[in-house]
Amino acid sequence: RSGLRPLLVDCGDDERENVFLVKQIKNVVASGVVGYGDIGVFVPINSMVKATVKRLNEGGVSAVPLKQYDGIPSPEVKVGTYARSKGLEFKVVLLPRVKAGTVPHEQRANQSDEAYAEQRALEVNQFFVAMTRARDQLIVSFGEHPSEILLEAIDELEVLKADNI
Repeated sequence: RSGLRPLLVDCGDDERENVFLVKQIKNVVASGVVGYGDIGVFVPINSMVKATVKRLNEGGVSAVPLKQYDGIPSPEVKVGTYARSKGLEFKVVLLPRVKAGTVPHEQRANQSDEAYAEQRALEVNQFFVAMTRARDQLIVSFGEHPSEILLEAIDELEVLKADNI
């Protein structure tokens, strides 16, 4: 993979992560290298897609759900799940909410160890697929505590505090 070293951004909490996401997208576009349509934002589950699109639009970043994207270039940030990102490529990819208990999800009380192991493997695989959708820059962020899979890959990431960007 070419491009910049992947960034891992510690935002401190979820609200600051929301602010960071909007600000970072605007900064990337202001650099003049990419437009909004060159950016993909991927989250673990469908309910997060709608919330992320709403948050971005309210922050002045034009965004649409990936399921509405027909492959024709458009000037909006595309937001979708990790699974829906498969086969796509964006100049810049942001993966917010990669925090403990979310990626992968925690084991449910009534879930067998075997079923959880399968679910966990699938979620980790989908996360890594989403990471590889970035052509030039990958930015991963979390609000409070990072996911265990980020801790396993920490040596491959440039770690920053959101306040320092």
